[in-house]
Amino acid sequence: MVRLVVLLLLAVSVASCANFTKAISGDPEDEEFFAGCRNYFFQARWRGQAVPYCPENEGLVLLPPTYPPGLVLFGYSPQPVHIQFLRELIEKLVEDQGRPQVGILIPRFENMEAYRLFSKYLEPPYSDFVRFIPVPAEDALWTQDYFEVAVSTISGRGTLIDLPYVSRLEESIPAAMALNCQMGLVTQEPLPKPKDYPGHGDFGGNIEPFPGNLIVAGNNLTATTQKALEVNLSQDILTVNTAWGEPGLADELYSVLPLRQVDKESCEFGITYASPKRALELIKAEGGKQTDFALSPPVPEGKDSIPVVSREDFSPCIELIARDEIAKAKPQLRKKCSEFVRANETYAEIIDGGLGEIIESVKKRTSCNEIQPIALPLLFAPEKIRAKYGLWDDHAVSV
Repeated sequence: MVRLVVLLLLAVSVASCANFTKAISGDPEDEEFFAGCRNYFFQARWRGQAVPYCPENEGLVLLPPTYPPGLVLFGYSPQPVHIQFLRELIEKLVEDQGRPQVGILIPRFENMEAYRLFSKYLEPPYSDFVRFIPVPAEDALWTQDYFEVAVSTISGRGTLIDLPYVSRLEESIPAAMALNCQMGLVTQEPLPKPKDYPGHGDFGGNIEPFPGNLIVAGNNLTATTQKALEVNLSQDILTVNTAWGEPGLADELYSVLPLRQVDKESCEFGITYASPKRALELIKAEGGKQTDFALSPPVPEGKDSIPVVSREDFSPCIELIARDEIAKAKPQLRKKCSEFVRANETYAEIIDGGLGEIIESVKKRTSCNEIQPIALPLLFAPEKIRAKYGLWDDHAVSV
Protein backbone atom coordinates (compact mmCIF):
# COMPACT_ATOMS: atom_id res chain seq x y z
CA MET A 1 0.00 0.00 0.00
CA VAL A 2 1.39 3.37 -1.00
CA ARG A 3 1.17 6.27 1.37
CA LEU A 4 2.13 9.77 0.32
CA VAL A 5 2.41 12.27 3.12
CA VAL A 6 3.20 15.88 2.32
CA LEU A 7 4.15 18.59 4.78
CA LEU A 8 3.80 22.18 3.63
CA LEU A 9 6.48 24.25 5.33
CA LEU A 10 5.01 27.72 5.31
CA ALA A 11 8.32 29.27 6.31
CA VAL A 12 8.75 32.91 5.41
CA SER A 13 10.71 35.80 6.83
CA VAL A 14 8.37 37.71 9.13
CA ALA A 15 10.77 39.76 11.25
CA SER A 16 8.33 42.61 10.81
CA CYS A 17 5.40 43.33 8.52
CA ALA A 18 7.71 45.48 6.42
CA ASN A 19 10.34 42.79 6.14
CA PHE A 20 7.61 40.22 5.55
CA THR A 21 6.37 42.22 2.55
CA LYS A 22 9.94 42.66 1.28
CA ALA A 23 10.53 38.93 1.44
CA ILE A 24 7.37 38.22 -0.52
CA SER A 25 8.39 40.81 -3.12
CA GLY A 26 11.79 39.23 -3.49
CA ASP A 27 13.75 42.19 -2.09
CA PRO A 28 17.45 41.15 -2.09
CA GLU A 29 18.09 43.36 0.96
CA ASP A 30 16.13 40.87 3.00
CA GLU A 31 18.98 38.37 2.62
CA GLU A 32 20.03 39.02 6.22
CA PHE A 33 17.17 36.79 7.30
CA PHE A 34 18.09 33.96 4.93
CA ALA A 35 20.27 31.39 6.68
CA GLY A 36 21.04 27.70 6.56
CA CYS A 37 18.60 26.30 4.03
CA ARG A 38 17.96 29.74 2.51
CA ASN A 39 18.27 28.34 -1.01
CA TYR A 40 14.97 26.58 -0.56
CA PHE A 41 13.39 27.75 2.69
CA PHE A 42 12.83 31.47 2.18
CA GLN A 43 12.37 31.68 -1.58
CA ALA A 44 10.33 34.68 -2.69
CA ARG A 45 8.47 32.98 -5.53
CA TRP A 46 5.06 34.39 -4.82
CA ARG A 47 5.16 37.67 -6.76
CA GLY A 48 1.77 38.84 -7.90
CA GLN A 49 -0.16 36.70 -5.43
CA ALA A 50 -2.24 38.00 -2.58
CA VAL A 51 -0.28 37.88 0.67
CA PRO A 52 -2.03 37.20 4.01
CA TYR A 53 -1.56 39.70 6.78
CA CYS A 54 1.56 39.51 8.89
CA PRO A 55 1.03 37.70 12.22
CA GLU A 56 0.67 40.31 14.95
CA ASN A 57 1.91 38.29 17.90
CA GLU A 58 5.61 37.98 18.73
CA GLY A 59 7.21 34.58 19.07
CA LEU A 60 6.99 31.21 17.36
CA VAL A 61 3.95 30.57 15.17
CA LEU A 62 2.70 27.83 12.90
CA LEU A 63 1.43 29.49 9.72
CA PRO A 64 -1.86 28.28 8.22
CA PRO A 65 -2.22 27.10 4.60
CA THR A 66 -3.42 30.56 3.57
CA TYR A 67 0.27 31.51 3.37
CA PRO A 68 2.05 30.51 0.15
CA PRO A 69 4.35 27.52 0.80
CA GLY A 70 8.08 28.07 0.47
CA LEU A 71 8.97 24.41 0.66
CA VAL A 72 7.12 21.13 0.24
CA LEU A 73 8.67 18.12 1.97
CA PHE A 74 8.10 14.57 0.76
CA GLY A 75 9.05 11.37 2.50
CA TYR A 76 10.78 8.82 0.26
CA SER A 77 9.58 5.28 -0.36
CA PRO A 78 11.31 2.69 -2.59
CA GLN A 79 7.98 1.57 -4.04
CA PRO A 80 7.98 2.02 -7.85
CA VAL A 81 4.72 3.97 -7.90
CA HIS A 82 6.12 6.45 -5.37
CA ILE A 83 9.37 6.90 -7.29
CA GLN A 84 7.40 7.51 -10.48
CA PHE A 85 5.26 10.05 -8.67
CA LEU A 86 8.33 12.00 -7.51
CA ARG A 87 9.83 11.97 -11.00
CA GLU A 88 6.63 13.21 -12.61
CA LEU A 89 6.26 15.91 -9.98
CA ILE A 90 9.78 17.21 -10.52
CA GLU A 91 9.39 17.21 -14.31
CA LYS A 92 6.13 19.17 -14.09
CA LEU A 93 7.60 21.75 -11.72
CA VAL A 94 10.73 22.47 -13.77
CA GLU A 95 8.77 24.75 -16.12
CA ASP A 96 6.83 26.50 -13.35
CA GLN A 97 8.62 29.62 -12.15
CA GLY A 98 6.10 30.10 -9.35
CA ARG A 99 6.90 26.71 -7.87
CA PRO A 100 7.84 26.10 -4.24
CA GLN A 101 11.08 24.38 -3.38
CA VAL A 102 10.94 20.60 -3.00
CA GLY A 103 12.74 18.61 -0.30
CA ILE A 104 12.81 14.81 -0.36
CA LEU A 105 13.84 13.00 2.84
CA ILE A 106 15.94 9.91 2.14
CA PRO A 107 16.20 7.15 4.81
CA ARG A 108 19.69 5.90 5.62
CA PHE A 109 19.32 2.51 3.93
CA GLU A 110 18.06 4.09 0.70
CA ASN A 111 20.88 6.56 -0.04
CA MET A 112 22.66 4.57 -2.75
CA GLU A 113 19.48 3.60 -4.55
CA ALA A 114 18.08 7.13 -4.31
CA TYR A 115 21.29 8.51 -5.79
CA ARG A 116 21.06 6.08 -8.68
CA LEU A 117 17.42 6.90 -9.33
CA PHE A 118 17.59 10.66 -8.94
CA SER A 119 21.15 11.67 -9.93
CA LYS A 120 19.70 13.47 -12.96
CA TYR A 121 18.04 15.95 -10.64
CA LEU A 122 21.30 16.96 -8.93
CA GLU A 123 22.11 19.20 -11.91
CA PRO A 124 20.44 22.40 -13.15
CA PRO A 125 17.69 23.23 -13.84
CA TYR A 126 16.35 20.69 -11.34
CA SER A 127 18.88 21.51 -8.64
CA ASP A 128 17.50 25.06 -8.56
CA PHE A 129 14.45 23.84 -6.68
CA VAL A 130 14.97 20.19 -5.65
CA ARG A 131 16.97 19.08 -2.63
CA PHE A 132 17.54 15.52 -1.37
CA ILE A 133 17.97 15.40 2.40
CA PRO A 134 19.51 12.22 3.88
CA VAL A 135 18.20 11.46 7.36
CA PRO A 136 19.61 8.91 9.85
CA ALA A 137 16.38 6.96 10.15
CA GLU A 138 15.03 3.71 8.78
CA ASP A 139 11.89 5.33 7.42
CA ALA A 140 11.01 8.87 6.39
CA LEU A 141 7.69 8.51 4.59
CA TRP A 142 5.35 10.01 7.17
CA THR A 143 6.92 13.46 7.07
CA GLN A 144 4.34 15.45 9.01
CA ASP A 145 4.26 12.84 11.76
CA TYR A 146 7.78 13.65 12.91
CA PHE A 147 7.81 17.42 13.43
CA GLU A 148 6.06 20.76 13.02
CA VAL A 149 7.80 23.84 11.64
CA ALA A 150 7.33 27.11 13.50
CA VAL A 151 8.57 30.52 12.36
CA SER A 152 9.72 33.34 14.61
CA THR A 153 7.87 36.59 13.90
CA ILE A 154 10.83 38.41 15.45
CA SER A 155 13.82 36.95 13.58
CA GLY A 156 12.23 34.99 10.75
CA ARG A 157 14.14 31.88 11.81
CA GLY A 158 12.50 28.48 11.59
CA THR A 159 12.25 26.11 14.54
CA LEU A 160 11.32 22.44 14.42
CA ILE A 161 9.02 21.08 17.10
CA ASP A 162 9.94 17.44 17.64
CA LEU A 163 6.90 15.18 17.87
CA PRO A 164 7.02 11.74 19.52
CA TYR A 165 6.76 8.76 17.20
CA VAL A 166 5.62 5.45 18.62
CA SER A 167 8.06 3.18 16.75
CA ARG A 168 11.10 5.31 17.73
CA LEU A 169 12.62 4.49 14.31
CA GLU A 170 12.19 8.06 13.08
CA GLU A 171 13.08 9.97 16.22
CA SER A 172 16.33 11.33 14.75
CA ILE A 173 14.65 13.06 11.81
CA PRO A 174 13.80 16.39 13.53
CA ALA A 175 17.33 16.80 14.92
CA ALA A 176 18.84 15.90 11.55
CA MET A 177 16.64 18.45 9.79
CA ALA A 178 17.50 21.13 12.35
CA LEU A 179 21.23 20.50 11.80
CA ASN A 180 20.85 20.35 8.03
CA CYS A 181 18.87 23.58 7.87
CA GLN A 182 20.51 25.39 10.82
CA MET A 183 17.16 25.78 12.54
CA GLY A 184 16.05 25.81 16.12
CA LEU A 185 14.74 22.63 17.75
CA VAL A 186 12.18 22.10 20.49
CA THR A 187 13.00 18.64 21.81
CA GLN A 188 10.42 16.28 23.24
CA GLU A 189 10.31 15.01 26.79
CA PRO A 190 11.82 11.53 27.35
CA LEU A 191 9.43 8.61 27.13
CA PRO A 192 10.83 6.24 29.78
CA LYS A 193 8.53 3.25 29.37
CA PRO A 194 7.04 1.66 26.25
CA LYS A 195 3.58 1.72 27.79
CA ASP A 196 3.86 5.52 28.05
CA TYR A 197 4.54 6.01 24.35
CA PRO A 198 1.91 8.24 22.77
CA GLY A 199 -0.73 6.92 20.45
CA HIS A 200 -1.90 8.36 17.18
CA GLY A 201 -2.75 11.75 18.66
CA ASP A 202 0.77 13.18 18.78
CA PHE A 203 1.19 13.55 15.02
CA GLY A 204 1.49 16.73 12.98
CA GLY A 205 -1.89 16.10 11.40
CA ASN A 206 -3.44 16.66 14.81
CA ILE A 207 -1.96 20.15 15.14
CA GLU A 208 -3.60 22.41 12.56
CA PRO A 209 -2.89 26.17 12.31
CA PHE A 210 -5.83 28.42 11.41
CA PRO A 211 -6.07 32.17 10.68
CA GLY A 212 -6.06 34.42 13.70
CA ASN A 213 -3.04 32.90 15.46
CA LEU A 214 -5.12 29.84 16.33
CA ILE A 215 -4.12 26.18 16.58
CA VAL A 216 -6.82 23.52 16.31
CA ALA A 217 -5.73 20.29 18.02
CA GLY A 218 -7.41 16.96 18.63
CA ASN A 219 -8.35 15.96 22.15
CA ASN A 220 -6.13 12.86 21.91
CA LEU A 221 -2.85 14.77 22.21
CA THR A 222 -0.82 13.62 25.19
CA ALA A 223 -0.37 16.09 28.03
CA THR A 224 3.35 16.28 27.23
CA THR A 225 2.82 17.40 23.65
CA GLN A 226 0.01 19.77 24.63
CA LYS A 227 2.32 21.44 27.14
CA ALA A 228 5.16 21.70 24.60
CA LEU A 229 2.86 23.56 22.22
CA GLU A 230 1.49 25.86 24.92
CA VAL A 231 4.96 26.75 26.21
CA ASN A 232 6.70 27.29 22.87
CA LEU A 233 4.04 28.73 20.55
CA SER A 234 2.60 32.22 20.91
CA GLN A 235 -0.78 31.02 19.69
CA ASP A 236 -4.03 29.99 21.32
CA ILE A 237 -4.96 26.30 21.14
CA LEU A 238 -8.53 25.15 20.58
CA THR A 239 -9.16 21.48 21.36
CA VAL A 240 -11.81 19.60 19.37
CA ASN A 241 -13.14 16.05 19.69
CA THR A 242 -11.25 13.72 17.34
CA ALA A 243 -10.50 10.78 19.65
CA TRP A 244 -13.34 8.66 18.23
CA GLY A 245 -11.49 8.31 14.92
CA GLU A 246 -8.64 6.09 13.81
CA PRO A 247 -6.10 7.59 13.83
CA GLY A 248 -8.31 10.49 14.88
CA LEU A 249 -6.46 13.59 13.69
CA ALA A 250 -7.73 17.14 13.36
CA ASP A 251 -6.75 17.44 9.70
CA GLU A 252 -9.01 14.50 8.85
CA LEU A 253 -11.97 16.60 9.94
CA TYR A 254 -11.04 20.27 9.48
CA SER A 255 -8.80 22.39 7.31
CA VAL A 256 -8.54 25.92 5.97
CA LEU A 257 -8.15 26.83 2.30
CA PRO A 258 -7.45 30.19 0.62
CA LEU A 259 -10.36 31.70 -1.33
CA ARG A 260 -10.58 34.58 -3.78
CA GLN A 261 -12.16 37.63 -2.19
CA VAL A 262 -15.32 38.63 -4.05
CA ASP A 263 -15.63 41.87 -2.07
CA LYS A 264 -14.10 43.64 0.92
CA GLU A 265 -16.52 41.97 3.31
CA SER A 266 -15.70 38.40 2.31
CA CYS A 267 -12.88 36.34 3.82
CA GLU A 268 -9.73 35.24 2.04
CA PHE A 269 -10.23 31.71 3.30
CA GLY A 270 -12.83 29.04 3.86
CA ILE A 271 -12.97 26.21 6.38
CA THR A 272 -13.47 22.71 5.05
CA TYR A 273 -14.95 20.00 7.23
CA ALA A 274 -15.83 16.33 6.90
CA SER A 275 -19.59 15.94 6.68
CA PRO A 276 -21.27 12.56 7.23
CA LYS A 277 -24.58 14.44 7.08
CA ARG A 278 -23.87 15.69 3.57
CA ALA A 279 -22.63 12.26 2.51
CA LEU A 280 -25.87 10.61 3.63
CA GLU A 281 -27.90 13.29 1.83
CA LEU A 282 -26.02 12.75 -1.42
CA ILE A 283 -26.29 8.97 -1.23
CA LYS A 284 -30.03 9.19 -0.69
CA ALA A 285 -30.48 11.80 -3.44
CA GLU A 286 -28.16 10.39 -6.09
CA GLY A 287 -27.60 6.78 -5.06
CA GLY A 288 -30.57 5.47 -7.00
CA LYS A 289 -28.70 6.29 -10.21
CA GLN A 290 -25.74 4.09 -9.26
CA THR A 291 -25.21 0.47 -10.22
CA ASP A 292 -21.93 -0.21 -8.39
CA PHE A 293 -21.75 0.29 -4.64
CA ALA A 294 -18.53 -1.60 -3.94
CA LEU A 295 -16.23 -0.08 -1.32
CA SER A 296 -12.52 -0.67 -1.03
CA PRO A 297 -11.49 -2.42 2.20
CA PRO A 298 -9.94 -0.26 4.97
CA VAL A 299 -6.58 -1.90 4.25
CA PRO A 300 -5.88 -3.26 0.74
CA GLU A 301 -4.83 -6.88 0.58
CA GLY A 302 -1.24 -7.68 -0.31
CA LYS A 303 2.17 -8.19 1.17
CA ASP A 304 2.51 -4.52 2.10
CA SER A 305 -0.77 -4.42 3.97
CA ILE A 306 -0.76 -3.49 7.63
CA PRO A 307 -2.52 -5.98 9.92
CA VAL A 308 -5.58 -4.49 11.57
CA VAL A 309 -8.09 -5.75 14.07
CA SER A 310 -11.20 -7.41 12.74
CA ARG A 311 -13.73 -4.73 11.83
CA GLU A 312 -17.43 -4.78 11.17
CA ASP A 313 -18.10 -4.73 7.42
CA PHE A 314 -20.63 -1.99 6.67
CA SER A 315 -20.10 -1.96 2.90
CA PRO A 316 -23.51 -3.59 2.08
CA CYS A 317 -25.21 -0.66 3.80
CA ILE A 318 -24.38 1.93 1.15
CA GLU A 319 -26.69 0.38 -1.44
CA LEU A 320 -29.47 -0.07 1.12
CA ILE A 321 -29.19 3.59 2.14
CA ALA A 322 -29.20 4.70 -1.50
CA ARG A 323 -32.31 2.68 -2.30
CA ASP A 324 -33.97 3.45 1.05
CA GLU A 325 -34.30 -0.27 1.73
CA ILE A 326 -32.75 -0.70 5.19
CA ALA A 327 -36.16 -1.49 6.66
CA LYS A 328 -36.62 -4.28 4.10
CA ALA A 329 -33.32 -6.01 4.85
CA LYS A 330 -32.95 -9.19 6.89
CA PRO A 331 -32.86 -8.56 10.66
CA GLN A 332 -29.09 -8.90 11.13
CA LEU A 333 -28.26 -6.67 8.16
CA ARG A 334 -31.02 -4.22 9.10
CA LYS A 335 -29.51 -3.88 12.57
CA LYS A 336 -26.01 -3.38 11.18
CA CYS A 337 -27.01 -0.70 8.67
CA SER A 338 -29.23 1.13 11.13
CA GLU A 339 -26.25 1.32 13.49
CA PHE A 340 -24.02 2.55 10.64
CA VAL A 341 -26.42 5.43 10.00
CA ARG A 342 -26.77 6.16 13.73
CA ALA A 343 -22.99 6.24 14.16
CA ASN A 344 -22.58 8.72 11.32
CA GLU A 345 -25.35 10.92 12.67
CA THR A 346 -23.42 11.02 15.95
CA TYR A 347 -20.14 11.81 14.19
CA ALA A 348 -21.88 14.58 12.22
CA GLU A 349 -23.07 16.19 15.46
CA ILE A 350 -19.56 16.05 16.93
CA ILE A 351 -17.91 17.45 13.79
CA ASP A 352 -20.50 20.21 13.37
CA GLY A 353 -20.04 21.18 17.02
CA GLY A 354 -16.29 21.45 16.55
CA LEU A 355 -16.80 23.44 13.35
CA GLY A 356 -18.94 25.96 15.20
CA GLU A 357 -16.25 26.40 17.86
CA ILE A 358 -13.56 26.87 15.21
CA ILE A 359 -15.55 29.47 13.27
CA GLU A 360 -16.36 31.47 16.40
CA SER A 361 -12.73 31.33 17.54
CA VAL A 362 -11.44 32.51 14.15
CA LYS A 363 -14.02 35.31 14.02
CA LYS A 364 -12.85 36.63 17.40
CA ARG A 365 -9.24 36.71 16.20
CA THR A 366 -9.66 38.11 12.68
CA SER A 367 -11.68 40.75 10.87
CA CYS A 368 -13.70 38.03 9.12
CA ASN A 369 -17.36 37.87 10.07
CA GLU A 370 -18.63 35.77 7.17
CA ILE A 371 -16.53 32.60 7.13
CA GLN A 372 -17.56 30.10 4.50
CA PRO A 373 -17.80 26.49 5.74
CA ILE A 374 -17.23 23.97 2.94
CA ALA A 375 -18.75 20.53 3.53
CA LEU A 376 -16.79 17.56 2.20
CA PRO A 377 -19.06 14.47 2.13
CA LEU A 378 -17.46 11.65 4.09
CA LEU A 379 -18.77 8.64 6.00
CA PHE A 380 -17.08 6.85 8.87
CA ALA A 381 -17.29 3.21 9.92
CA PRO A 382 -16.83 2.33 13.61
CA GLU A 383 -14.81 -0.73 14.47
CA LYS A 384 -17.85 -2.48 15.95
CA ILE A 385 -21.50 -1.92 16.70
CA ARG A 386 -21.76 -0.18 20.07
CA ALA A 387 -24.42 1.08 22.43
CA LYS A 388 -23.00 4.59 22.17
CA TYR A 389 -20.85 6.21 19.48
CA GLY A 390 -18.39 9.08 19.49
CA LEU A 391 -16.14 7.63 22.21
CA TRP A 392 -12.41 6.93 22.19
CA ASP A 393 -12.85 3.21 21.47
CA ASP A 394 -14.91 3.69 18.28
CA HIS A 395 -11.75 3.56 16.12
CA ALA A 396 -13.84 4.90 13.25
CA VAL A 397 -12.24 5.05 9.80
CA SER A 398 -13.41 6.93 6.73
CA VAL A 399 -15.09 4.91 3.97
